[in-house]
Amino acid sequence: MSKTPKIPNASKKQNKWRELENAEVIRVGEKIGGGFIVLVRNRKTGRLTSPLHPFEHPALVGAVDEAIRLAAKSPRNTYAVLQVLATKSALVPGEQK
Repeated sequence: MSKTPKIPNASKKQNKWRELENAEVIRVGEKIGGGFIVLVRNRKTGRLTSPLHPFEHPALVGAVDEAIRLAAKSPRNTYAVLQVLATKSALVPGEQK
C-alpha cells in the first residue's frame, strides 16, 4: 500500500480528516459520483476547504443531514452543501468522441 502524502501546514487532526488510506474504498453510505459533498468554510479566510477525497452523498437530504450533524459538533464552523452541476473530461489523444 502506498503511503498517503501529508498536506503541508496542517495539524495531525486535519491530516487524519483529509486523508483516506485507499481512495478505492467506498465508505458506508457513499456513492462515487453521487453528486453532493459537504465542505467547511474556513473561519479565517472564508474559503471553502475540502478533504483530499470528499465523501460523496447520493442524495441532497443525506448531505444536508451531514452538514447539520457537523455544525452541531463544531458550532463555530459553517458548512456548505455543494452539488455537481456539470462534468467534463478531456479527450485523450487518439480517442474518439
